[in-house]
Amino acid sequence: MKCLMFMKAVGYLQSLEKFSTFFGLHLAYLIFSATEQLFLTLQSKNTTIQEVVMSSELAVAFLERQRSQSAFELFMIMYLKNLKI
Repeated sequence: MKCLMFMKAVGYLQSLEKFSTFFGLHLAYLIFSATEQLFLTLQSKNTTIQEVVMSSELAVAFLERQRSQSAFELFMIMYLKNLKI
């Protein structure tokens, strides 16, 4: 049983060490951290319609900026700096 659990753990570690998995996690973190603030604003009890509109517009503007080549290049630079090979 312990051997099977060890083999699974090694498999998960190898999967996480792959470039595509690590890259995907960093990209998901970038996107979801940007939308988290919008979700918190929408779920607040005391949120006004102006705050909802402003938060929505900010989230959309941020995500649109991330679609540019320069934003992707900056993301890659930061990603590669954090990558431990």
